[in-house]
Amino acid sequence: RLLGTNPSIALIEKFSNELHVNSKTPPTFLAHAKNDKSVPDQNSVVYFKALDAHNVPSEIHIYATGGHGFGLGVDDTSKTWTSHCEAWLKLNQFIE
Repeated sequence: RLLGTNPSIALIEKFSNELHVNSKTPPTFLAHAKNDKSVPDQNSVVYFKALDAHNVPSEIHIYATGGHGFGLGVDDTSKTWTSHCEAWLKLNQFIE
């Protein structure tokens, strides 16, 4: 949807985040919802696999609901994603 109906290969590659992962990519916590109508959850899975292939610390959570764009206090957004993220940050010693 972002790139239109007939994007060029160059445009696809430019916006395919998984193609830009390297060992300097920051540690990443991914939260995605299966009912996201804008971006398929498989986009996060592919990105997660690229992070893993480059040994970038990462974790992925795919929730049943949440739509597009998780937030704090947003209706229908998973209420547990923030505690999962906090636990991951502590586990990796990014916070105490």
